[in-house]
Amino acid sequence: MYHVEYVIGAFACVSVYIYVNFVLLRVMEIQEDAKLLRKRNIKVFSDILDNMPNLTYCSTWSETQQMLLDNPQFTEDPDLQSR
Repeated sequence: MYHVEYVIGAFACVSVYIYVNFVLLRVMEIQEDAKLLRKRNIKVFSDILDNMPNLTYCSTWSETQQMLLDNPQFTEDPDLQSR
């Protein structure tokens, strides 16, 4: 027969192990989600810039920012606006 303290200690160790694994898996999921969102945002932003006919190599950053603010595809995308 096991002592009660040993059983409780073993249960506590298993519980901590399960919790730590859960946290690590969750962190990995969050990192993967962030990676996919970044990749998506780069693609969407690139598409927006490609479809702006007034954007040229002579455009200044200020002009480009204004064109982006006037573009509903850019301003209405919550993922592009989140950071």
